[in-house]
Amino acid sequence: ENIHLEVIRAEMVEEGIGYIKLDTFTPTAGAEFDKALEELRGQGMRAFILDLRQNTGGYLNAALDIGANFAGVGEPLLHVVGRDNRNVSYQSLTKAMDIPVVVLVDDKSASASEIVAGIVRDTGAGILIGTRTYGKASVQTVYTLSNGGGMKLTTARYLTPKKYEINGIGLVPDQIEEDPDKQLEKAVQYLQEQLK
Repeated sequence: ENIHLEVIRAEMVEEGIGYIKLDTFTPTAGAEFDKALEELRGQGMRAFILDLRQNTGGYLNAALDIGANFAGVGEPLLHVVGRDNRNVSYQSLTKAMDIPVVVLVDDKSASASEIVAGIVRDTGAGILIGTRTYGKASVQTVYTLSNGGGMKLTTARYLTPKKYEINGIGLVPDQIEEDPDKQLEKAVQYLQEQLK
């Protein structure tokens, strides 16, 4: 039978401050994220923390669905630069959230996590707290060979909305906090100041 993985945990951590932990970007993560946001808003959320620590990525479409919450209509979400230097850009079709946001990241936050974190940072929707991200922002294409084998080639790379290179570099947080136990605490403190 089909097994549905629970990839999102949502709760209120302080009065007015919601928290969403996203473990991986599954095909349904965007819809689950929207549902979690709605539930938290119903509980009085006026600011929120998106925890992408230890999230190694997943489906690009899920990252774009979630990232669109932080960019205004028509704003870029992502640029894909091919081997021939041709650029394909993705834009948001939805309104941006109007509440303060903190994204928690670490050295295991990779790929789709870095796409979402890059959107939040570049659009000014919020800040990043934690440690430098992994630095994986490449597109692999699998080609079938005539002998039945396959070959995987890197065919493009992702850039953030402001065309910042992630691959092999990662994203440096706005506030660096090495201690994992203090990262959430620091995010709550930052958002409490924003809500004053």
